[in-house]
Amino acid sequence: MGIAVKKFFNWVLVLAGCVGAFYGIGLIVPRSQTLGSRTSLQAKPDEIYKVVSDPSTWSQWHPDVSSIQERPDRDRHKIWLVTDKEARTFELEVTAEEEPTAWQVTYTVDGTRTVLRFDFSWHGSGGRARVAKTSDTRDTWQRAQRFLLPTKEASAIALLNALAEYLGEPGSAEEN
Repeated sequence: MGIAVKKFFNWVLVLAGCVGAFYGIGLIVPRSQTLGSRTSLQAKPDEIYKVVSDPSTWSQWHPDVSSIQERPDRDRHKIWLVTDKEARTFELEVTAEEEPTAWQVTYTVDGTRTVLRFDFSWHGSGGRARVAKTSDTRDTWQRAQRFLLPTKEASAIALLNALAEYLGEPGSAEEN
């Protein structure tokens, strides 16, 4: 009986150590992380802006969006109800519109608030698109989970490559 209790106690200590290490990682990982990407396109900045700033088209090109519906404005901000490929629903709020140079939205999925900002500029006879994706995760456990496990959301590079393909161009986005 004494050996079984010792084994059980040892397993409890090992499990507690693993949980503590996982939680410790969450304490170390920064609460806010920004990833960016950029690409050059043949399309002009105003053409790129029109596609990005019209969320009703997102289900045609955005890798995460399954369907999207416009909702009534809130505090003069446009609101869209998004259903992603994982069948999660969330609100997308347009927080900045500077036609044709910038467009920004915020949304919260699984406790992580994300700010997605698109910037457009001229590049030769075409345009350059840049996207910055800032994720803010307050919960320590979720930060560790996002750090150790792959997220289900498309990266900034994947967003720009999908946008380029929708515009009929090859995807050649790179980290910014």
